[in-house]
Amino acid sequence: MNDTSHPASPSTPATAPVAPAAEDAPTESELAGATTLYKRTGRVPTLGFWIVIAFLAPVLVALIVSPFLQLGGLAGAVTLALDAALFVGVPLAAIVCLVEMLVLRARSRRAGR
Repeated sequence: MNDTSHPASPSTPATAPVAPAAEDAPTESELAGATTLYKRTGRVPTLGFWIVIAFLAPVLVALIVSPFLQLGGLAGAVTLALDAALFVGVPLAAIVCLVEMLVLRARSRRAGR
């Protein structure tokens, strides 16, 4: 009666898939270890922050000053803001990058000692 030459149907209890036991399931602590979080230990802003500030500060000053210069409306104010970003913001961003490079170099020399 029990012929083993033919595979059993999936509905038979002998070959039905068994659900994994609760002890085999990963716990919350194991799942939490699958994600890596990086924490910045210092409160110093990044280089990108300072570059954005170097571009935005002259633009904001130009937009505030432009009504007093009678530049001919919105087009003149936007032109002054873009000129300020180009001729003041770019050199400020270059200075920011130079200072960041010097600070990192000094920090790496102290760490190398």
